[in-house]
Amino acid sequence: MGYNNVKMEKEPIYGDFLNGGDTMPEKTAAQKKAQQRYMEKFAVARVRMSREEYEQVQAHAAAQGESVNGFITRAIHNQIERDNATDCPREGIQGPEED
Repeated sequence: MGYNNVKMEKEPIYGDFLNGGDTMPEKTAAQKKAQQRYMEKFAVARVRMSREEYEQVQAHAAAQGESVNGFITRAIHNQIERDNATDCPREGIQGPEED
């Protein structure tokens, strides 16, 4: 909450949105530019899994206190560390066929 400079009373910055309203205020040009610069730092990887698998991942991530994205990122980093710690490459092993 921000402060009204005249009355020095708390007033909501985002209006009705934080109080259960439907709309967020329009982003300023500076906010849009900052978000674009932030998002340019990332690549997007899509992962397909059954709904049941996703729900299992989602429940596990929540139990660990992290997001699904955070859990998947951590799992990938852990697997890379394990793969790099072993001397035997996984040649000839294929994943599920593409659709």
